[in-house]
Amino acid sequence: MVFQFDPATLMTMAIVLLAAAAVVSVGLGRSGTTDRSRPWWTAAFLLGAFGFGATLMAPHDARALGRELANIAFLLAYGACYTGARLIAGRRVFIPGVLFGALVWAVVAWVIEMAAAPRMPVASFLITLYAAATAYEFLAGATPGERSRRLAGWLTAGHAAFYLVRTLFGPTFGMTRGWSQSAISLWGAIFAVETIFFATVLGALLLSIRGEKAASQSRDLAFTDALTGIGNRRAFDADMTALLARTKPGAAPASLVLLDLDGFKLVNDRHGHLAGDRLLCAVASALRAQLGSGDRAWRLGGDEFAILLAGHDAAGARSRLAIFKKIVFEAGWRADGGAEVRVSASCGVAECRHGTTLEAVVAEADRDLYASKRARSRAEDLVAAG
Repeated sequence: MVFQFDPATLMTMAIVLLAAAAVVSVGLGRSGTTDRSRPWWTAAFLLGAFGFGATLMAPHDARALGRELANIAFLLAYGACYTGARLIAGRRVFIPGVLFGALVWAVVAWVIEMAAAPRMPVASFLITLYAAATAYEFLAGATPGERSRRLAGWLTAGHAAFYLVRTLFGPTFGMTRGWSQSAISLWGAIFAVETIFFATVLGALLLSIRGEKAASQSRDLAFTDALTGIGNRRAFDADMTALLARTKPGAAPASLVLLDLDGFKLVNDRHGHLAGDRLLCAVASALRAQLGSGDRAWRLGGDEFAILLAGHDAAGARSRLAIFKKIVFEAGWRADGGAEVRVSASCGVAECRHGTTLEAVVAEADRDLYASKRARSRAEDLVAAG
């Protein structure tokens, strides 16, 4: 008995599912969700639905206009998928990549006028290339927290593998001629169902990717100082607690530097709070430019900053203090009227040791900072008295 399936039913299902995915994608845009990839996914779903509709209504002739338009629509849909994945990965739109498949197909179908038999492997190979490139964009650079993005990458890689097999073996998968009709029907059903499964699951994963991205952005905002763009006190507590928890005996050293600006209140009083904000941003930017691999900087509040120096014990950290004080002083500028606005900095150091709590490290660095302030004040008094 020959296995049979109803192509019209499967294609109708595909049209409905793809159209529904496009409607959901459009709805996300209207809800205010900002996502540069969303229009490309919407276009991909709509082009896929159009492709299935054109295939359903076209005559059986492989070169019928409806089937040619369907093939071009499918390839443009895969090009849009590729572009959507690039945007999720933080890369720019690559228009030649969008049009590549459709242009190749136009050459194959209309210029070369390829016979019906080799047309399917050519189309399958182009889809394989697009799906593989899309999988790469999903997977490359995905963080451990982007679970849905990584799942989308593996799903798309599996889709590429399906079409690679179809490219290599054709609709009969190398079966003998006597089994050809049965094989075509069976594998046609498998590939139709796989395409529907792929589009449905990918649409769900895209929703999850948007949710993960929104959650990540919310976390970033919660742990970022709104004025200076570096980590805030909440980020400092979380990062330092995690660092101290994984500090083991004999591990590479790390030291905490507390830094606050001397005379910052005078800047606000004389030049206004906007000038003070400008100074804080300049200091934060200068500190960030001095950070090496593994180093971190935070604004703890007001004019207080914290810096983690990875790979530095207390003595090594102290050797960096002159650099920090110098860049703080150089972060000044000329205010209206030509007055030069500059501040100095006081610093305290504490080494992050195994078994030490965050409170103990901060208290040690704080004591060192105020000892530095007292020493500076005594030196200034001596100079004034002299």
